[in-house]
Amino acid sequence: WHSPQHVEVSLSGPTTGYHTLHLEPEAGWKPSKGEEKMVKFSVNSVMSKYYENGFWTAKQIKVTDDLSNTRWMMVDQYSWRLYLNNAEGTDWAPRYLEKSVKLQLSAEEDPATKTVT
Repeated sequence: WHSPQHVEVSLSGPTTGYHTLHLEPEAGWKPSKGEEKMVKFSVNSVMSKYYENGFWTAKQIKVTDDLSNTRWMMVDQYSWRLYLNNAEGTDWAPRYLEKSVKLQLSAEEDPATKTVT
Protein backbone atom coordinates (compact mmCIF):
# COMPACT_ATOMS: atom_id res chain seq x y z
CA TRP A 1 0.00 0.00 0.00
CA HIS A 2 1.52 3.26 -1.13
CA SER A 3 0.90 6.83 -0.04
CA PRO A 4 -2.81 7.77 -0.30
CA GLN A 5 -3.46 10.53 -2.83
CA HIS A 6 -7.25 10.84 -3.01
CA VAL A 7 -10.16 10.16 -0.65
CA GLU A 8 -13.82 10.02 -1.66
CA VAL A 9 -16.50 10.10 1.04
CA SER A 10 -20.07 9.09 0.10
CA LEU A 11 -22.57 10.80 2.39
CA SER A 12 -26.21 9.82 2.88
CA GLY A 13 -28.88 12.11 4.30
CA PRO A 14 -31.03 11.20 7.31
CA THR A 15 -33.80 9.72 5.11
CA THR A 16 -33.02 10.85 1.56
CA GLY A 17 -30.28 12.54 -0.44
CA TYR A 18 -26.60 11.98 -1.03
CA HIS A 19 -23.45 14.03 -1.47
CA THR A 20 -19.89 13.02 -2.35
CA LEU A 21 -16.82 14.73 -0.91
CA HIS A 22 -13.54 14.58 -2.87
CA LEU A 23 -10.61 15.12 -0.50
CA GLU A 24 -7.06 15.92 -1.60
CA PRO A 25 -3.81 16.00 0.41
CA GLU A 26 -3.57 19.29 2.28
CA ALA A 27 -0.91 21.48 0.62
CA GLY A 28 1.95 22.51 2.89
CA TRP A 29 1.04 20.15 5.75
CA LYS A 30 4.02 18.33 7.27
CA PRO A 31 3.61 15.32 9.57
CA SER A 32 5.17 15.27 13.05
CA LYS A 33 8.33 13.27 13.76
CA GLY A 34 7.47 9.60 13.85
CA GLU A 35 4.38 10.11 11.67
CA GLU A 36 6.20 10.58 8.36
CA LYS A 37 3.86 8.18 6.52
CA MET A 38 0.74 10.13 7.51
CA VAL A 39 -1.17 12.27 5.00
CA LYS A 40 -3.69 14.95 5.98
CA PHE A 41 -6.64 15.35 3.62
CA SER A 42 -9.05 18.27 3.38
CA VAL A 43 -11.97 19.49 1.32
CA ASN A 44 -14.06 22.62 1.05
CA SER A 45 -17.48 21.63 -0.24
CA VAL A 46 -20.76 23.52 -0.47
CA MET A 47 -23.92 21.55 0.22
CA SER A 48 -27.27 22.69 -1.15
CA LYS A 49 -29.51 24.73 1.14
CA TYR A 50 -32.24 22.24 0.23
CA TYR A 51 -30.36 19.20 1.59
CA GLU A 52 -32.19 17.49 4.42
CA ASN A 53 -31.72 18.76 7.96
CA GLY A 54 -30.21 16.28 10.45
CA PHE A 55 -27.38 13.78 10.86
CA TRP A 56 -25.66 12.70 7.64
CA THR A 57 -23.64 9.49 7.59
CA ALA A 58 -20.69 8.27 5.57
CA LYS A 59 -21.51 4.74 4.47
CA GLN A 60 -18.05 4.17 3.01
CA ILE A 61 -14.79 5.91 2.27
CA LYS A 62 -12.75 5.17 -0.87
CA VAL A 63 -8.99 5.74 -0.59
CA THR A 64 -6.79 5.71 -3.71
CA ASP A 65 -2.99 5.64 -3.56
CA ASP A 66 -0.34 7.04 -5.91
CA LEU A 67 -0.37 3.78 -7.96
CA SER A 68 -4.18 3.92 -8.37
CA ASN A 69 -4.77 1.07 -5.90
CA THR A 70 -8.14 1.52 -4.21
CA ARG A 71 -9.27 0.51 -0.75
CA TRP A 72 -12.75 0.80 0.68
CA MET A 73 -13.14 1.61 4.36
CA MET A 74 -16.45 0.51 5.82
CA VAL A 75 -18.40 2.20 8.60
CA ASP A 76 -16.84 0.06 11.36
CA GLN A 77 -13.32 1.30 10.50
CA TYR A 78 -13.75 5.02 11.22
CA SER A 79 -15.85 7.57 13.05
CA TRP A 80 -17.88 10.25 11.26
CA ARG A 81 -20.54 12.72 12.41
CA LEU A 82 -22.02 15.49 10.34
CA TYR A 83 -25.08 17.40 11.48
CA LEU A 84 -26.56 19.64 8.81
CA ASN A 85 -28.50 22.43 10.53
CA ASN A 86 -30.50 23.42 7.51
CA ALA A 87 -33.83 25.17 8.07
CA GLU A 88 -34.70 25.09 4.35
CA GLY A 89 -33.87 21.41 3.92
CA THR A 90 -36.55 18.98 2.76
CA ASP A 91 -36.85 15.21 2.94
CA TRP A 92 -39.26 14.88 0.01
CA ALA A 93 -38.42 14.40 -3.64
CA PRO A 94 -38.97 17.28 -6.07
CA ARG A 95 -42.60 17.49 -7.20
CA TYR A 96 -43.74 17.37 -10.80
CA LEU A 97 -45.62 20.50 -11.81
CA GLU A 98 -48.34 19.64 -14.29
CA LYS A 99 -47.65 20.81 -17.86
CA SER A 100 -44.12 21.91 -16.93
CA VAL A 101 -42.31 19.40 -19.16
CA LYS A 102 -42.62 18.95 -22.91
CA LEU A 103 -41.29 15.88 -24.72
CA GLN A 104 -40.65 15.90 -28.45
CA LEU A 105 -39.55 12.77 -30.31
CA SER A 106 -37.86 12.86 -33.69
CA ALA A 107 -36.16 10.35 -35.97
CA GLU A 108 -33.04 10.94 -38.05
CA GLU A 109 -31.29 8.82 -40.64
CA ASP A 110 -27.57 8.12 -40.34
CA PRO A 111 -26.21 8.90 -43.85
CA ALA A 112 -23.37 6.37 -43.52
CA THR A 113 -25.48 3.37 -42.47
CA LYS A 114 -28.96 4.50 -43.62
CA THR A 115 -30.19 3.52 -40.15
CA VAL A 116 -33.02 5.51 -38.62
CA THR A 117 -32.47 6.44 -34.97
